[in-house]
Amino acid sequence: MSLIDERHEFSDIADVFLLHGSMQSPAFLDGRLCGLLALRDISASAWLEEVCLSLGVEQPADTSSGERLLGWRKQTLEALSASDLNYTPLLPDELFHWLSRRKASRTGCKVLTKSLTTW
Repeated sequence: MSLIDERHEFSDIADVFLLHGSMQSPAFLDGRLCGLLALRDISASAWLEEVCLSLGVEQPADTSSGERLLGWRKQTLEALSASDLNYTPLLPDELFHWLSRRKASRTGCKVLTKSLTTW
């Protein structure tokens, strides 16, 4: 099974960010992803370019990182498109301190709102 088709959790995407030298929370880009998918259905290649720009790299470090980032987009798009409205933001799980989860939630919401209002 390709990494694109797997379920991606916060820690999976955070590991990709760390591999690229970024301490940024994936919640930031998750909010952006939701806004972009809702407004203009950002293509896979445009999404990958957006993430790489945010991480300060030209391209993913390896194939599996690229597949995981594209899988994140696919997972989010499927959840936002589903008739049962089962979208859940990409947030830290219960292993993280509650303040980290709260901050990630706030960050994701702020970026989503900004994406929706600046379009």
